[in-house]
Amino acid sequence: MRPGDELVRRANRPNAHSIVIDVTKNSEHLDKAIEESDLVVSLLPYALHPKIAEKCIRFKTNMVTASYTTPQMRELNQAAIDAGITIVNEVGLDPGIDHLLAMECFDHVHSNGGKITSFVSYCGGIPVPENADNPLRYKFSWNPKGVILNSVAAAKWIQNNEVMEIPAGGALMDNTTDIDFLHGYNLEGYPNRDSTQYRDIYGISSAKTVLRGTLRYKGFCDVMKGLHMMNLLDLEPHSSLHPKGPEITWKQFMTLQLGHQDDMLLSNLKNLLFERVGNENRV
Repeated sequence: MRPGDELVRRANRPNAHSIVIDVTKNSEHLDKAIEESDLVVSLLPYALHPKIAEKCIRFKTNMVTASYTTPQMRELNQAAIDAGITIVNEVGLDPGIDHLLAMECFDHVHSNGGKITSFVSYCGGIPVPENADNPLRYKFSWNPKGVILNSVAAAKWIQNNEVMEIPAGGALMDNTTDIDFLHGYNLEGYPNRDSTQYRDIYGISSAKTVLRGTLRYKGFCDVMKGLHMMNLLDLEPHSSLHPKGPEITWKQFMTLQLGHQDDMLLSNLKNLLFERVGNENRV
């Protein structure tokens, strides 16, 4: 049984149906599904949202996504208005619920004559502790590639009226903060993308510090750092992993990554990896 069929079975609703469409290829089937719908909720990878939005505009169908509003989506704003439809982005946990809770807090402070001098928020969809049972202490609840890319992305925030920046390329995982507001949890956080824009978006011009961060169980960043140091987060295609190439084992691949012959003893490979990452918890 396909996952979608199982969701339909559990929903137990007569108007619930499951269909499988490759949105990058089956345009005719996708068009039909959108045209027959009142609302499209797109949980696809963010790069595919503009394609779906264009079709929603064409068929005058409202749309909701859980992803950040990208420049490509902003470019469709006027077309959506002209079509008389509503397209709402950032309706998830982060971004989404975190926005609502932040604005609720700001409105409460402002309505009582106060002002915001600092805003620091950490948010993340982490599993319950008993299911944080892998080296990352994390379960992919959204596009895995997005999670991995975020770990090597750049970040920017405001601290005491000074713009702080971390360049892309892996340095982000060296800038973690211990999170102790829930004393029963072992948590860490790191800056999430560009927080500087939210001083204006949230209407908190009085804030001297503005930081939106990602929340994870402690150990996540160390493992991600190790993966980066082992060149396992490289976005460029690797010739050894070509779909039509010969089969290759993890041992063979890692020896190639380290610039050695693949006949190396496993114990020697482990020692080389430890030397590369400098911490056995990262392997």
